[in-house]
Order: sequence, then structure tokens, then C-alpha cells
Amino acid sequence: MARLLSKVLRGLAVAFVASALISGTARASGEMHLLLELQRTQDGKTIEKISLWGTDIDPNTRSADDRYELKVNDTQVNAPQSLLAALDHARRGYSYDAMTNGVMAERAQIVCNMAGQAKGQHLLTRYLTYDTAKIVDARMQTVLSEPMNCLYVDHVHPNTDASHLAAAKALGGLSALLDMHTH
Repeated sequence: MARLLSKVLRGLAVAFVASALISGTARASGEMHLLLELQRTQDGKTIEKISLWGTDIDPNTRSADDRYELKVNDTQVNAPQSLLAALDHARRGYSYDAMTNGVMAERAQIVCNMAGQAKGQHLLTRYLTYDTAKIVDARMQTVLSEPMNCLYVDHVHPNTDASHLAAAKALGGLSALLDMHTH
């Protein structure tokens, strides 16, 4: 009987660990995940970027154990954890289909005769797919783009106004942080 109970408990422990790994939150390991990134591009090439890293990919959960890092061009910079936590939590508004109703990507016609390079910004987030309350897919996806001149023709945005506004606020905040650390 004790041997059977031991096998059952061991099986439950293995199932619990497997469930935690599949869910993708991986809080206990302390592993850092790319959550949010703003890329500035010139003719389609990234020329500078700012990235938010964190220990939990789900913006709907919070823990006292959550940790964040901010990197500019792959170099860690100082920023208040409370600010980084707020950026992470705000991802709720634009990082999965239930909130965005999908993301629209289109290529517009060039509307000017300006010489030079096309310049723009892309906001990428860890875009989540849920099955009931469980994360089944998590990939980095552009959710918003912003032209920095009239040659930039990529237009990406969430399909709901609320998600578009939330993503625009994140893009503006990250853009200001990037400027503080690069200019």
C-alpha cells in the first residue's frame, strides 16, 4: 500500500511539474523572457532597440517574485522595477486576441517624393494564445508600427481602439526611455 501511495504521489508531482512547464510561466526558475521590444528601423534594418525582459510571460498575473530588466541595444540599463512592472502589466491590453481582436498588417503606397531612407518604429510584444486559462502559444509579434517619415509604408495596428491606444502608450513610453539612453 505504501509503495502504491508513493507511486501515485510521484506521478502527481511529475504531472504538476510538467503542467507548470507547459503553461510557460516558469516563475520558479527565474528565467528571463523577452516581453516587449521597441525597434527603430531604417530601410527595414533595426538600428536601435529597447527591450523589456521579465520572469513571467503572462501580463494577467503578478507576484512578489516578478523581476524585470530593461536593455538598450542589448545592454542592461537601470530603471525602476515599478515602471517596468507597469509596462508589463499594461501589455494586457494588446498582447492577445481577446483584447486586440487580431492585428492588422498592411503596406501602404509611398506618399511622398522625399529622398533618403524609410524610418519607422515597431512595437513587438510577447503575443499569447490561450486555451481556456492556459497559455498554449507565446511568440514575439509586431502589434503597432509608427512611421518616422513619409517613406515608411508598413502599417501594423491592433483591430480595437482600446488596444491601439494601449499599444501607442507603450510605444511612446519605450520611445522616450530609448531616447533617454541613446541621445
